Amino acid sequence: MTVTPQDRIDDIVDLDRYPIHDLGSPRGTDLVEQCRQAFSDDVSCQLSGFIRSDAVAELVAEIEQREYRAVLSSRYRSPYGTYTPAHDETPDDHAATVAHTAPQRRHVHYLAYDEFETNSKLHRLYESPAVAAFAAAVLDIPALYHAADPLMGAPVTFHYPDCELGWHCDTQEFTITALFRPSASGGEFQYVPSVGPDDENYARVPSILDGDEQLIRTVAFNAGDIIIFRGANTLHRVTRTTGGEPRLLAVLHYERTPGRIFDDQFKLDVFHRTEPRGSQANG
Repeated sequence: MTVTPQDRIDDIVDLDRYPIHDLGSPRGTDLVEQCRQAFSDDVSCQLSGFIRSDAVAELVAEIEQREYRAVLSSRYRSPYGTYTPAHDETPDDHAATVAHTAPQRRHVHYLAYDEFETNSKLHRLYESPAVAAFAAAVLDIPALYHAADPLMGAPVTFHYPDCELGWHCDTQEFTITALFRPSASGGEFQYVPSVGPDDENYARVPSILDGDEQLIRTVAFNAGDIIIFRGANTLHRVTRTTGGEPRLLAVLHYERTPGRIFDDQFKLDVFHRTEPRGSQANG
C-alpha cells in the first residue's frame, strides 16, 4: 500500500512502542491484545507516550496559534444529560432522581476542529487510517469512521484556572482523548465505574456527587498519552484547574457508522456556531 505524506504517522506516533501501522504483524497483534487486557475496570485503556514528545511540542504550538479562536462554554447540566420525567413524574428511586437533576458545572473553552488546516499535525493524527484501525481493533469493532461534522472531528479543550468539567456520563459509547499539556495544578481526570441505571454502583451516585471519594479512580494523564474510554455508563469528570498554563486536550471522535453530524444545539453550546468557518451561513 502506498503511503502518502498525509497518511504518514511515524513523526507523530511512537511506532517503536506502538506499531499501529502494522497490526497484522506479531508485534501489532500483541499490541492490540495487550491494550484489550489493559482496560482498567473494563472502561479505561491508557497508552502512555503514544504521541512522540517532539510531535506534542508541535501540536501545542499549532493549538496556541489558534487559541484566540477558542470560546467559553459555561453552564450547569445533570450528570446523565437533561432529564425530562415521563408523564411529568419523577422517579421513585432516590439515586435516579439525584443523578438526573443534580447540577454539575461545565466551564471549558473549546476550539473547533475546522480551525486546523488539513496538513496540520492534529488533522494528520485524527485522520490517520492507522489510528482509526488501531482503535477499532482494540475496541473489537469491525471498523471506525471519522465524524463527517467539520467542527467535531477532533476539537480541542482549554482548561484555564477555574475551568472544570463536572461529573457526567457520555452520550457516546466510547471516546478517545489525547492530552498535549496537563494542568500544573488541578485538572485531574477521574472516573467511577459501573454507574449505569442497572449497574452495581448506581445507588452510590448521590454520595459521589456529595463528595464521597471511595470509588473514585484518578488517572495520571501525561502529555503525549491517549486514553480509550468507555464513558456511557461511567461517571467521570475533570477537576477544577487551579493554576498554571491551560490544560490542552483533543477529543478524537470516531463512529461505528459513517456520516455523523452532531446536533446543532450542542455545537451552538460549545462553539457558538453550527457551520464551518467561511461558510455562507457564518458570513
